[in-house]
Amino acid sequence: MRRPSIRDLPHDMAQAATGIAERVRKAGARAWLVGGTVRDLALEVPPHDLDLASALEPTQAEALFDPAQSVGKAFGCVVVPWRGCQVQLTTFRADGAYADSRRPDSVRFAKTLEEDSQRRDFTCNALFLDPLEDELADPQGGLEDMHKRVLRAVGEARARFEEDRLRLLRLARFQAKLDFQIDAGTWEGARAASHTLTGVSPERIREELARMFEGPRSAQALLALADLGLLELMFPGLADATAGRSGQDALRWRANQFAAMQRLDLSAGLSVLLDPDPRSNIPDLGVARARAEKWLNSLRLSKVQLQTVLELWNISARLDQPGTRAEWVRLARQPELRVALQIARDRRQYLGMPPSMYVEKLAHVASTWSQAELWPEPWIVSADLEQAGVPRGPLWKMLLVEAETMQLNEALADRPAALEWLAQRATQVAGKTRRSQDPSG
Repeated sequence: MRRPSIRDLPHDMAQAATGIAERVRKAGARAWLVGGTVRDLALEVPPHDLDLASALEPTQAEALFDPAQSVGKAFGCVVVPWRGCQVQLTTFRADGAYADSRRPDSVRFAKTLEEDSQRRDFTCNALFLDPLEDELADPQGGLEDMHKRVLRAVGEARARFEEDRLRLLRLARFQAKLDFQIDAGTWEGARAASHTLTGVSPERIREELARMFEGPRSAQALLALADLGLLELMFPGLADATAGRSGQDALRWRANQFAAMQRLDLSAGLSVLLDPDPRSNIPDLGVARARAEKWLNSLRLSKVQLQTVLELWNISARLDQPGTRAEWVRLARQPELRVALQIARDRRQYLGMPPSMYVEKLAHVASTWSQAELWPEPWIVSADLEQAGVPRGPLWKMLLVEAETMQLNEALADRPAALEWLAQRATQVAGKTRRSQDPSG
């Protein structure tokens, strides 16, 4: 860790920061790099975003930069495109009360960075750096906290969390991301405010969870959520849904799984965290699955994200079972299989179990078999069913699937043999259909 400096900013970002700051200075104000940008510079991590703050009000900033896009004018935020960089230029502000525990009821634009620093969540995010003078301003003592590797709330901790309870999730995420210790007063303030997530939308919760799963120490973040009571608050009944465990032990068990996991995207992370059958011995899997799907729906996932989680669960339930050649092939075709295999391997490692013979065999099939082996040209197609006089309907699809299964299992030698099988099968199906439609029986 070191003192943050504009010299350590990537060249294109440094050009954008200094260019905007110069124009702001000509208008009679100073622009400061702020928040995560400065924190990352101190940690010697390349910043991903470029945020500047100044005393210019939004209308002044818009007039100064053309084009400029207002993305939150009431909150003083303007996006300035600058040579390929999208830079947020925000007006210093002081927030009013937070009646809905989500956003301030009123905003007063401020003139000093000291006032602006008082509304920020953690001291490490309340650092300011003048890109023109390379001057650091640290009104909340964030740099000292970072040297001590301590995550501390700005001001009175409980008040910060009650203003916006998303900060409870951010506390867990930043503690894991930075690998800092949480200041004792900050932890107590978080515990006092963690009885509800009033005002935090499902979309904001979902975004924070995604960042945790993608981070380097997701288990650490999820353990903090468990210890604060937030996992059970977000997913009521999660502790009871863990076979062989209960209460806090169950929640910590679920969180600790991630210590063995690679970085996961949101769908994969949720499939692990909310797995309806993490130990394969829950008495009623139907009830467990319905409850888990209810949790997923509470986060308002996209259709693609939801389907991915469900497919990962379906694959996971079949990984440790012997199967026919057709079953292996169909599993190997699944786009989610690679992630499901990695999760299965990581989970077995966490449980201290040896590699699964079936998991390794399936991984071999998926990685070594050719496209022709996984997706062979079908010997029976729709035109063959039509030629055989099979009526369209549910039986049509059933026969196509059955024919492919026979082919994949190598129960048919070639296409002529498949056509012969179809002729016999079509006769059987037609006979059963006539008997079922005959009222005399």
